[in-house]
Amino acid sequence: MNTSGCLAHRLRTLVTLCGLGLGPSVLSAQKALVYCPVGIDPTGCTTLVQSLGDSGGPFAQRVDMGYDGTDGTIDLASADLSPYAVFIVPALADNADTKPYDRLRTATVASRLRNVLLGRIAVWSGTPDQGTVSRTEKNTLVRNLAVWGAANYATSGLRGLVVLQDYSDSLAERYAWVAEISRLAVAADSAPGIYNEVQALTATATRSGSSPPGPRPARRRMRGAGPREARWCWSPPWGTGTAPPP
Repeated sequence: MNTSGCLAHRLRTLVTLCGLGLGPSVLSAQKALVYCPVGIDPTGCTTLVQSLGDSGGPFAQRVDMGYDGTDGTIDLASADLSPYAVFIVPALADNADTKPYDRLRTATVASRLRNVLLGRIAVWSGTPDQGTVSRTEKNTLVRNLAVWGAANYATSGLRGLVVLQDYSDSLAERYAWVAEISRLAVAADSAPGIYNEVQALTATATRSGSSPPGPRPARRRMRGAGPREARWCWSPPWGTGTAPPP
């Protein structure tokens, strides 16, 4: 079986679901910030920075790394976060030895991020920042997610959040930190699911997969191929201090 070909086909199908909403001229003034836990797991961070910030990316030469101010990162506890249109958290995992999400849980960092991440939120329970197979399609997916998350910044100054898979050892703790840095509470599903194709569950989701994308939805729910790879995207407005609708 040609699994690489199947993966490439699935990713080509999926990359438009949180489709591009901004043109290059608007994006040229925006910056992206990637969470990079120094000394813990640089793989996803490196891939995201390259994908978003290279000459073909939507934030060419305008991607910074965020953590504690060391090793080329900005300090999330004190740096000016206003220039960034979207904050991207790579696929990571807490375990007995390392806790890459811990800095997001600290009171100062969590509060500062929660105060600025008021725009669109995309939670993608997959790992497009990992591996070399279908790298072109994965890069396109990552770019589409980041651009979708940044879409409100140009018109209203609302900064977006993109979260990739949390595969921490503790099921109960997976994605719990998302509620600390945003207005969204996410819980992991304990039952893995494998889906062979993308299915649009609503008319809005059908339009979101069109090219060019349809009208901006209040919420999009999608499911796709691969174990535990359900995807959700939310757009504001929602009330301050409240989560988007379930």
